[in-house]
Amino acid sequence: MNKKFSTLVAGALLLGSVSAYAQVKADKVTEIEKGYYVLSGEQITETDGSKSVAEFFKLDDGKLVKVTGDLDADYNQSLWTIAASASNSNHFTFVNKATGLTISFDPKNAVAADDGGAVTAPAVATDPSLVVTGVNMAWAWVANSADATGLADVKGLTYAIDTDSTMALGVTNISGTDYVYAYKYANKNMGSLGTTNADIQAVKPTSVVMKADDLNVLTDATNGDYFTMTPNKTPLFVDAISGVKFHAEDGISGFVTLKELGTQKYLRVDTAVHAATGLNENNLYQLARKALKTGEDASTLVPNNFKIEKDLFRDSVFVSIAKVNSRFTYDETPDVDGSHWYTALASGTPYEYCTLSSILLTPTTEVMTFYSPETPTYATLAKENLLFSVSDAATAVDSRTSIADGLYYIRNAKGQYLASPIYDNGDLAEWVTVNADEQNVAHMPAYQWVVLKDNITEYAKDKSTVTLTNREFANDVNAPAIQLYKNSGATYYSVASNISMSGVKAIDSKDSLNFIQITDLTVLGDSLLGYKNFDSNDLKVNRYTFNYFNPYVSDKYIGKSTDSLLVVKDNIQPFVVNAVGTIANYGYTVANANGRISGLKQLRRQAYQMTVPAADGNLKFGVDAENQYAISADPDFDLVTFFFKENNDVQRTSDEQKNDFYTLVVSANPLEIKAGVSDETQDATLKAQLIAEARTSSFLISPYDAPLYRRFNTTLEGAVAGDGPDTVRFVEQYRKEYLQIEGNENFTHKGIDFLGIYTDAKAPSGLAFIVDTAWVNRGAGYIKPQYLISIERTDKAATPGVPCTETGKHYDKNGKETDAEHCGHATPAVPGFEFGKYLVNFKDSAAVAGNEEVYAWKKYIRAGFVKAAHVGDSLYILNGMFADVTAKDFDPAAVREAVKAGKYSADYIVNLRGDRHKTVTWSFRYLNPAKAATDDKRFLIESIAVNPADEIAPVNANWLKMQNGCLVLSDDDSKFDLFTRDDDALIFDVEYKADDEVATDAVTPSVSTISVTATEGAVVVKGAQGKKVAISNVLGQTVASMLITSDEATIAAPAGVVVVAVEGEAAVKAIVK
Repeated sequence: MNKKFSTLVAGALLLGSVSAYAQVKADKVTEIEKGYYVLSGEQITETDGSKSVAEFFKLDDGKLVKVTGDLDADYNQSLWTIAASASNSNHFTFVNKATGLTISFDPKNAVAADDGGAVTAPAVATDPSLVVTGVNMAWAWVANSADATGLADVKGLTYAIDTDSTMALGVTNISGTDYVYAYKYANKNMGSLGTTNADIQAVKPTSVVMKADDLNVLTDATNGDYFTMTPNKTPLFVDAISGVKFHAEDGISGFVTLKELGTQKYLRVDTAVHAATGLNENNLYQLARKALKTGEDASTLVPNNFKIEKDLFRDSVFVSIAKVNSRFTYDETPDVDGSHWYTALASGTPYEYCTLSSILLTPTTEVMTFYSPETPTYATLAKENLLFSVSDAATAVDSRTSIADGLYYIRNAKGQYLASPIYDNGDLAEWVTVNADEQNVAHMPAYQWVVLKDNITEYAKDKSTVTLTNREFANDVNAPAIQLYKNSGATYYSVASNISMSGVKAIDSKDSLNFIQITDLTVLGDSLLGYKNFDSNDLKVNRYTFNYFNPYVSDKYIGKSTDSLLVVKDNIQPFVVNAVGTIANYGYTVANANGRISGLKQLRRQAYQMTVPAADGNLKFGVDAENQYAISADPDFDLVTFFFKENNDVQRTSDEQKNDFYTLVVSANPLEIKAGVSDETQDATLKAQLIAEARTSSFLISPYDAPLYRRFNTTLEGAVAGDGPDTVRFVEQYRKEYLQIEGNENFTHKGIDFLGIYTDAKAPSGLAFIVDTAWVNRGAGYIKPQYLISIERTDKAATPGVPCTETGKHYDKNGKETDAEHCGHATPAVPGFEFGKYLVNFKDSAAVAGNEEVYAWKKYIRAGFVKAAHVGDSLYILNGMFADVTAKDFDPAAVREAVKAGKYSADYIVNLRGDRHKTVTWSFRYLNPAKAATDDKRFLIESIAVNPADEIAPVNANWLKMQNGCLVLSDDDSKFDLFTRDDDALIFDVEYKADDEVATDAVTPSVSTISVTATEGAVVVKGAQGKKVAISNVLGQTVASMLITSDEATIAAPAGVVVVAVEGEAAVKAIVK
């Protein structure tokens, strides 16, 4: 592959100018020699330089196009070298001067002709058959380099793919441009395109006069654009040109003035002459670089104006000076017409110009001068005596470069980031100083840039312009077609001119740019980057606090003042956060990258609103008429919708790690308002501020960590670690009365054990209740744990299964092959259970016609105990046909079979799974969550919520309360924040007593004549001589197992509740101290 990549054109790609040469003319050739040709699309027969090129082929953005019109701009793209592949060969390679790219196409991408040879031209400019590949490819064309007949007309190019097929070139018009494309055909069915073939004739271009824009192809960071000229002869005496940087300026029509870069000096024909004799005496003027005199204008001074003419074929220039009806005689004092060149020509015909030449004065001295013989002719002018090479766009040292497609940080030499920070909000991009201890640009898409090459073709990608697009504000903050420059060995990139975004300068031409590619997949692939996003399940169960970030203190939160205003002070107000609408895409549209940036995900963000639950209606987080944020239940007070945008990432002295802090940005489009703390007053009011305000308030948004509900049998409660069963007393706050089985005959009913409350002396049995987990460490149970409360417990430990011990294959009872554990010979495992009476809300029973007066007191539903067994995640309520079942003969399978047969209601097998409230489970709602972790563990005993969807901390629910001396559940009008008003719920705490008595003694349980007694660090078993005893914890894990060999055995056991199973007897629980 030809790897020569040169500048395409001075104007378009180096300095942004557009060449505007005079119309180019060309001559027919009779042989191919060294030089640069124009590939004409029409026949040219002239040889005197009179024919203008009207159709020609040039390379444009990696494609070969046919142009109709004057070849008067970007000529290097239209010039080609032509070389035969071998002597006398008819195969030629065509190399473009601007790019070094050959005319070449991939046969695989060529349009295939049908069986009749017909070819369907491509219809879109992205078709691969149009793409020039850049590989060396020799085309069959004229007979040989000296084929004058073949070179006299246009002729098509063909390429032999193999012995049976050929590739040729056609022309098709797509959206006004004539593109050359490759097509292929079987040799037996030659492709037929008629007049749309891409036929060419190589013609020799003549010369063009260069203007200032054509010359100034190099750039100096300090002094601007320039060019250089180098003579083809050295050394030359009094050489004022070689090695000098000139800035060309257009002067007299067709001429330029040449100013030495960085000075006020201009190149001019001097009054001094080289020492000569004879005809040359006083004629050989020297060149000099001199400043203008006061009042002089270089553009009109003849000795300061030069014509620079380029021979396109030989790629050389010659320089001439204007001559005004005189010999080359100069006088400092102008004549009446203002001319300094006034001496009359002695003889001959005056010429318009005289050419810069080299004159050999002596065998060892050659001088640079403007030579004009006394009788000038075309030959004696020695027009081409001295040729120059000029810094041409196609041959200039090119520092253009490009960078790989990707996501980047862009920094300058000061280490600042190019970004559109929150206070610019996509209105502009600027250089921003980032304190890494307070902000993390990896979390902030506004500080990240999508960079894509504009041209990914093989020949152009290394120097392609790039488009910069801000990852967050893609529609407004972007810059297309940016040419990057980087000198050899340099660290930083640069641009040639200022770059604007959103109409405002973002990058200065003097900026040093450092592009840092982001390869971290957590940045590329995080679609939620930049904004806070909550899991929908977390929003159901959590409330959130907003902790203010400032450099002085870390204990200020958004809270409510004495009125409804929101302030940032000491009080903490937890908010319910609700998603508004669906999550939406924002920022750069990743699909536009067409997969060119691996791992880049589309950014998405969710809008939210905040409320505070209240009995009289949710308090809405909104803004008042004075642009102050407040909470109100007023129907006319509107909720404000926010995005939570990250602004800080910091670890304060009070924090264990870095945390993200978010700014509350009002989601209305366009984003113009943010919530900010007003520091100008002592109230620290939260106000609506313009987003353009530089100062930005941010908040740590965290789940309200004060526990809403009490948990039992945890280290927090001062008991054993874990969530196993616990035995406690529930004592009411004010009268110090205890929950117990109802003993007041005014509130009892035969056959029903209602829950009551009275003093400990009046209790008909023990005062302790067993509190066991139903739903704690799963789902939202860690926030709202649900418990079973039971009495009269007789539990049975699980019996592990015994696998089949026979060798060979195993089969189940249905004859299907299985493993040893499920073999028909195996002994199945028997699940354990906790059998007793469980506290339930009698709401369902009271709803049955005729039961209202039994299960309710006045209008209030009561609570009481029912016989039940807790098995796994189910509570089996035993009544009716199972009313007489005991722990010894309870079989959960029998209950399930009865339900399956329709003999027993499925409602009596209660599913304990899930976060919803249930009539058989109870939760203990803290009265003061903020102090629950320290000194106030009081609670309400909570049953079901009025609205089943209110799974966590409902405002309306049923709590235990006293009604005219009878213990009942509050009705559906009861509200949590009204517990001190007319419908008071009772406030409880718990007491722990050693060897406490439950309704039936559960501390020293007995099984027939065998007794089991719990003592400190052990269990004492009496009357079990010759039997096996197994002791397990509440998780079913065996902690001790032995054969009893005496009438009394003491077995070591861990502290807490254990299950003791004696062979042949029902298991019992004991509490080891």
